Amino acid sequence: LNYAAYDIDTPPEEYVARAAKLRRVRVVVRAGEVLYLPFGWWHQVRALPAHHGLCASAAAFFEPFFVRFQPRSLTKPGPLLPNPKYRNLCSRLGLDDSDGEEQ
Repeated sequence: LNYAAYDIDTPPEEYVARAAKLRRVRVVVRAGEVLYLPFGWWHQVRALPAHHGLCASAAAFFEPFFVRFQPRSLTKPGPLLPNPKYRNLCSRLGLDDSDGEEQ
């Protein structure tokens, strides 16, 4: 899973201790405002209706330019690397490996 499959405010019994350690930041986004969440930020969204009873939210997903590849068994994040999906772009911009060796 790449998301928490529970409400962090009322977690299942087996996740109570972990959820209590989370650093929480509460944000209210009002009409005309946008909240940007960087790649990899865990978050929970709760939509609150306006006085007229309507609410809306939108999400846009994209392929991040940098990624971390690592086995699930590792506890520390792997190195930050350009996403292979952007290999041609990196090559055109001269950002690829100049010696041609794979890492």
